[in-house]
Amino acid sequence: MSGRDNTDLAMVRYLLGEAARRAATLAQNQDHPQITDGRDSIEDAITAITRAAGGSSPWAHTRVYAPLFALTAWIIATVGGRTGLSAGWTISATTLAILAMIWPLAKLNLALTNRVNQRRLATAPPFRVQTPTDITPAEQVLHVLGTTRSMLAVTMRRRAAADRFGYAARSTAGFNWLRHRNTGVYFASLADRCVCQAIYAFETWLRAVEHQR
Repeated sequence: MSGRDNTDLAMVRYLLGEAARRAATLAQNQDHPQITDGRDSIEDAITAITRAAGGSSPWAHTRVYAPLFALTAWIIATVGGRTGLSAGWTISATTLAILAMIWPLAKLNLALTNRVNQRRLATAPPFRVQTPTDITPAEQVLHVLGTTRSMLAVTMRRRAAADRFGYAARSTAGFNWLRHRNTGVYFASLADRCVCQAIYAFETWLRAVEHQR
């Protein structure tokens, strides 16, 4: 699978969006902490699966940031030369200026990465979620989340298999090692954990409702 082939992630993103929409409709008629927790977990899963798309390449970042650092160093060296700063002070000022740029550039990088990823996952898959009509709205949310988990399992297997060290995923320890070196597998697994938390929250709420009857 190509590193730029994000069809599987787009499908998961679509399913999560459908789950979020149905959960929001459910929350209009219900007020319960577990519903809030479930909705928050779905949003966290959407954030994670968006980051799994990979963003722009490191080379693209280098082409943007390297000229900024070079321009900063040139400006400080020029100003230092005209004001009579020693070489030591000029180097120190340049170093401090570049260090001060790291945090805002990191925030900018994250924002740009999310924008790129959102565009990559914007194409809706050629299907619609089909849920049984004879179940409650909360059970429909759980049905969509269950389908999402199945798609996430497929996604993680595909991305692990595409990795040159994919054979390591045959064991639990090996998969844990692999997901920490493969961004796509890592964020897909993080999304899977968030979906599990959402499922738990809605199931807990349903049990509480049944108990009250």
